[in-house]
Amino acid sequence: MMARGRTTGCLFAVLALLALASTPTAGAVLGRRTPTCQGMATRFSFGMTNLDASHVNAELVFTNVSGAACALDGAPRVRFVARGGKVIGNASVPGRGGAVSITLEPGAQVHAMLRTTTPSAWPPAACRPTLAWGVLVAAPSSAHWWRRHFPLSVCAGRRVHESTTAPLAAGPGPVPAWCTSAQLTDSLGRPQRGDGATDVPLVFTNPVLYTCTLRGYPTVRSVRGAAHDPVGPPAVPATAAVRTIWLQPFGGRASSTFAVKDTAGLPAAACRAKRTSGVVVTAPHTAVGTYLVYNHVVCQAAPSTTVSPLVAGSSG
Repeated sequence: MMARGRTTGCLFAVLALLALASTPTAGAVLGRRTPTCQGMATRFSFGMTNLDASHVNAELVFTNVSGAACALDGAPRVRFVARGGKVIGNASVPGRGGAVSITLEPGAQVHAMLRTTTPSAWPPAACRPTLAWGVLVAAPSSAHWWRRHFPLSVCAGRRVHESTTAPLAAGPGPVPAWCTSAQLTDSLGRPQRGDGATDVPLVFTNPVLYTCTLRGYPTVRSVRGAAHDPVGPPAVPATAAVRTIWLQPFGGRASSTFAVKDTAGLPAAACRAKRTSGVVVTAPHTAVGTYLVYNHVVCQAAPSTTVSPLVAGSSG
């Protein structure tokens, strides 16, 4: 009787475990796993980039732009390509370090260092130096490749493995320094006439290897003549959200809107309108302005121009 009771009890216990395992809720909890970030669930950008004696270093940053959490594990893949898309040399190889699965909530970022040895460090015959137009970059386990302009002299020789990528780490990596005047090219976009004012995009382009940041308002003065004599007050900052903009290497852009009020309908004595020949634009955190030709009319007696905070892109 005692043995039979123990057998019956064990049987009921096994049946109870089987019933629990077949319950949908329990199965979902036991088998829950964050899906891998795939395709366009992430966005790629460059973080801090720099050059040392024999290497080009670039942080590769991936942002979860989907509406759900996803995971990444391992090292990104990089290929250098010619302008037409032809692959040059070998793909990057994973660098040292253990890969750890990182869960990215919506908007979260991870980064990994791409380290490329310059051709000068290799025997020319084995390296076969070639100018690449840019790179193809893929997140770990993703079939989607991003194509970015990143012109470098690289090795086309198949015996040379010049690039390594570190395993991903949480966050965007080091924050690049402020853009300098020497690092920026300033230009004007196409003026757009609106209701009582003309909006002119002020575009700041980063043409070099080093990623840099801009934040805040440019300083804009309307000027006249070869001596760039100031005309009227400087542009007044327009109230709007201020963000830190990362200017990508080799062509990243940020922009602001310079708004010029129509002076025709303003009282003549209160405005004292005068024609100008251009503007002097100075990016935030810099001291050297750039003269840009733009004929417009401003008030001398009162502010008649405004400037918005910088945003990413070239539309202002």
